Amino acid sequence: NANVEDIDFNPDDFVARVNSDLIGKYVNIASRAANFITRHFHGELRYSQDMAGLSDAVRTVAAETRADYEAREFGKGMRAGMAFADWINQYFDANQPWVLAKDPSKAAQLQDVCSRALYGFKLLSVLLAPVMPQLAERVARELFGLDRAFRWSDATVAPERINAYRHLMTRVDPKQLDALFESDAAAAAAASAGGSATAVTAPGAAALNAGGSGGAATVSLDEFKRVDLRVARILDAQAVAGADKLLKLTVDLGSETRTVFAGIKSAYDPQSLKGRLTVMVANLAPRKMKFGVSEGMVLAASGEAPGLYLLSPDSGATPGMRIT
Repeated sequence: NANVEDIDFNPDDFVARVNSDLIGKYVNIASRAANFITRHFHGELRYSQDMAGLSDAVRTVAAETRADYEAREFGKGMRAGMAFADWINQYFDANQPWVLAKDPSKAAQLQDVCSRALYGFKLLSVLLAPVMPQLAERVARELFGLDRAFRWSDATVAPERINAYRHLMTRVDPKQLDALFESDAAAAAAASAGGSATAVTAPGAAALNAGGSGGAATVSLDEFKRVDLRVARILDAQAVAGADKLLKLTVDLGSETRTVFAGIKSAYDPQSLKGRLTVMVANLAPRKMKFGVSEGMVLAASGEAPGLYLLSPDSGATPGMRIT
């Protein structure tokens, strides 16, 4: 909404939005209506019935959505668009163009029904342009034959012709998000270890590293003090269902317990980690992942050779101690 700057990303909701709203509602209009128009009418759109009601609805939705966008109420604007998509799909289904297509005497009605649906689809494409510009531009050029991207003024202009429909989107497989989050977590673990992650090198830093792998840019003491490194005891470790690289750790920080997802499954059996002391970044912002919220980062070392090595403090350290 207009008062929230950050994004609360929910993977399940994302999959539902893409598969149900964008494909099941929005793309569904074009994929069905366009095929009737190109097959029976050579791409020509014609409106044989009164257009006043549809034109008024288009102008209203366009004006309200523009006001929502300008007020930074993007979610509200998108919901209005999807409600209009529902209305178009219901209109299309109620008129049963697949039945009309079987009766030559109903050709004008078939053309009118499909033309109205595609007019609605064009409006929706203009509404989506600020959010999904590449998709909207494809629709403008490939389906409606424009030599440019949509402008907002295109929303209320009824289209006259279309080209043959071309596939626009593919449904999101939840496994794609699983792979994305797993690789992201593994990269974070590597970055925290200072191993294979790419680092910004300071001038002459390579000369300081006998191994030739380069060093990270220098930081001031004040910058280093901002990182709150604490001793943590791993109370529990579990494999994460559906994740090849992650372990779910429950850690004791002395005054509280937290949950941390760590990309160390390839190196450690979960049972072997219970009771072990390690080092944790305690003031890392919580991060929402598909499998839950990770409330910090445990540190591990890695290098060019395979392997991850969880850091451990010397004997005598206790959970909650700060590392300086």
